Formats: sequence, structure tokens, C-alpha cells
Amino acid sequence: MRIHYGKFHKVANYLKKNLPPEHPVSARRMYGLPEGTMADIGLTEKEGKKKFVIRISRKLGNDISILMLLHEWAHAMVGNMRCWEEEDNPYTDPPEHGAEWGVAYSRVYSCFEEYLDQE
Repeated sequence: MRIHYGKFHKVANYLKKNLPPEHPVSARRMYGLPEGTMADIGLTEKEGKKKFVIRISRKLGNDISILMLLHEWAHAMVGNMRCWEEEDNPYTDPPEHGAEWGVAYSRVYSCFEEYLDQE
């Protein structure tokens, strides 16, 4: 049975409102991610303002995209991500998925379940 998770941007907006990380988040579904990448997160800075950018491949279906959003949101919650701004290495090793990230993912998923209950 297929589980319907709703629309990607509705979930992203719900997380922004109910579980905001330290910095604002921009979540996008897009083409053109590096080969083999389904989703990633980075911290950008423009005019002295920091922002998390979550990029999810448009090649993924809506349900999987939302699950990837939850995964990347947990990285934003703990500040555990790739750094896009290192000149010599724009993509560092993948972020860790340790205990702190696991607790953050639990919080994100609980927030998502609250969203589903409201639908």
C-alpha cells in the first residue's frame, strides 16, 4: 500500500513554522545535483545572513522527496552538514548520523506525524 505524505512544500512550510533550526531554511526540489546525489544540505551566507539550503532531486517521487526532506532537516537541527563554501573541497565527507542527529530526526519525524494528523 502506498502511503500518501502530502505535498513537499506544505511539509517544508510546516517544519519551518513548528520546528525551525538555528538559521532559516530554503528547501527545494531540483535537477542538477551532483551525480549520484539524491539530496543534500548546505549552509550559505549572503550579506551576513546565514541560511540552510536543502536540495532534493526532482528525479525522486513525492513520497521519497518528503522522507529525504525530513532526513536533511535533522541535519539542519544539529548543524551537521556538508560545507559548500570550502574553496578547495566544495563537498566534504557525508555528515555523520550519530546520536545527536538521531534525536533530531526523532523530533523532526514527530513533527511530521503532527502534520499528517492535521490533514
